[in-house]
Amino acid sequence: MKKANIITSTFIIGISIFLLYVTTKIKDVSMGVLTPRTFPNFILYSIILLSLGILISNVSDKDDKEFIDSKGLKKVSVTIFICIVYILLLDNIGFLLSSAVLLSALGIYYYGKIDKLAIKIVVTSLIVASIVFYLFNNVFNVLLPKLL
Repeated sequence: MKKANIITSTFIIGISIFLLYVTTKIKDVSMGVLTPRTFPNFILYSIILLSLGILISNVSDKDDKEFIDSKGLKKVSVTIFICIVYILLLDNIGFLLSSAVLLSALGIYYYGKIDKLAIKIVVTSLIVASIVFYLFNNVFNVLLPKLL
């Protein structure tokens, strides 16, 4: 696990640094203290600091217990695959349906079987995706991909 933490935190630090560079391309049209770059930069610096903490704690740790849990590796791989499918579906079927599919797929996968509870998972996923869609579109005025 130590090796995985070191690799993952290094990878996340690299991505965050790249994204910090990307945020420099955001045009600053505001005249106030809070600019369009403020929130992304805050989040990215926070991610870098937290990842550095994980990296330092794992590098300085003298415990050499290393194990790879194949069951855990399978769960992570399936979760990453479902997230990639979500990203691909987002522009094609819109935020609402793709988010409901993502939440349903993850919920059913981690639940482990399809029965009456799977229907509740799908219904809950639709409700949660609808609430998030409503909040972002109407309260926060953030445009999300809509059904084409």
